[in-house]
Amino acid sequence: MPNNIELKYQVSVTTDSENGTVEQNIKTPFGINFSDIQQIFIEHNANVTKRLSIYPNGLVIYFEQTPHVATIKTNWPIEKDSDGDYVIVEPKE
Repeated sequence: MPNNIELKYQVSVTTDSENGTVEQNIKTPFGINFSDIQQIFIEHNANVTKRLSIYPNGLVIYFEQTPHVATIKTNWPIEKDSDGDYVIVEPKE
């Protein structure tokens, strides 16, 4: 993994106002077991969740959720698929 990682791709989605869940799917179709992803919780309480996820394939995701919006920042591009869901795609180098 490189020493410097830039989280230059971002998407924000609204959350369900009643239960605070994200209404938009954000897919990471890499076939990686969840247990292989390093999870770093920066802050977690009733008002906000901030988490950094480091994948073994080099993907890094910063996730921040409040009762009204969820913001995802990554070092890999984010695109919309034909279903209208966001998909994080491995960059072509």
